[in-house]
Amino acid sequence: MSDFIYFSQSSQQRIKLSAYMHQALQVLQMPFLDLQEWLQKQVEENPLLEGAETPSLSFYFQDPPYTPSGFTSLLEQARLTFTNKDQLRIAEWIIEQLDPRGFFQPDQEPPCPPQALEYCMRIIKQWDPPGLAATSLQECLLLQLARKNKQHSISYLVIKEHFEDLLHKKWTILEKSLRLPRKQLLSILQKELCCLRFSPLEVFHKESIPPLFADVTLKEENILVEEPILPRYISYGSITPSLSPEEKAVMYSYQTHAKWVLEAVRQRKATLYKISTYLIGKQSAYLQGVSQALSPLSLQEASEDLSLHPSTLTRALQDKILDCSLGMIPLRSLFSRKITQDTSYDKAQKLLLQLVREEDKKQPLSDQELALKMQSQGFPYSRRTLAKYRQLLNIPARHHRASS
Repeated sequence: MSDFIYFSQSSQQRIKLSAYMHQALQVLQMPFLDLQEWLQKQVEENPLLEGAETPSLSFYFQDPPYTPSGFTSLLEQARLTFTNKDQLRIAEWIIEQLDPRGFFQPDQEPPCPPQALEYCMRIIKQWDPPGLAATSLQECLLLQLARKNKQHSISYLVIKEHFEDLLHKKWTILEKSLRLPRKQLLSILQKELCCLRFSPLEVFHKESIPPLFADVTLKEENILVEEPILPRYISYGSITPSLSPEEKAVMYSYQTHAKWVLEAVRQRKATLYKISTYLIGKQSAYLQGVSQALSPLSLQEASEDLSLHPSTLTRALQDKILDCSLGMIPLRSLFSRKITQDTSYDKAQKLLLQLVREEDKKQPLSDQELALKMQSQGFPYSRRTLAKYRQLLNIPARHHRASS
């Protein structure tokens, strides 16, 4: 009987260990925001975890793709609003100077006196979508809050008077300036800013692109893995000295799970830091702008160098964003599939574009001539293969590139 019990307990431990390993891989796969939400759920379900605060806000956004439908709608609205021909002409000029986000970014002198321009701008800024024709992200957010009658709110004050501090997450400064505890301040900002648009014209796009949150930040030579606000672990022994055996078993289960939650997050951070340090080191020339092409690097090579299983590495990279001097880029984008030991597809594409850009426009290179030039620089492309890559890069055929 004792052998059976021992075998049964050992089997249960292995099953639990396997389940924890599977969940640890899921934690590793989570991007920052998903991880923060998951942690909050663990706090709600486990009485030995408490004190997780509202996560800090990160303002990183990608612009939605440009579509002309939004501008067409605005021009129609201008014709309905402005009956005066001169004012309509000014309004149409303002609309033409809007960038794809809906911000007013003129690249030429206005065709009217400042007073006339200001009058038309004031009317257009009252249109939908709110934030339209703002000259900056700051003004865009203020216009949206004003439309919601939030001119006297904490969020309006923060954006108007402390916008740079907000962008750089200088919470200590904001706490002192506003005389609010951090938890309360973050809760207010989270509630009032989460529904604002950072690109007013995105409402005209078929697919809304969500904001990007950096999982890893590269600033100068420092690598920072964004870490969520961890909950506080409470030892059940210190708060419940007298429990029945059944209650102790339940609390022990909570205790084991709480410790595992915190350890899984720590392992995620350590693994992400290890991978990020490796990738940034391998692609330092590209990230610093010294080279325009990635160095050859495959997923298999990285997994061997890092002593990580390829599936583990793939999970760790999924949906992870690196904030660096190039902007917000996926960590996965730092890989470049190999052709030979010293070349990569990324370099090959850039060379092909360069050859076409530098060719004689009156006598463009044929696919065969381009293939030979590529081969001379170490890229083993046949004419047929080169033609396929030329089409993928939207490079016209030779006779379409010829100019008279």
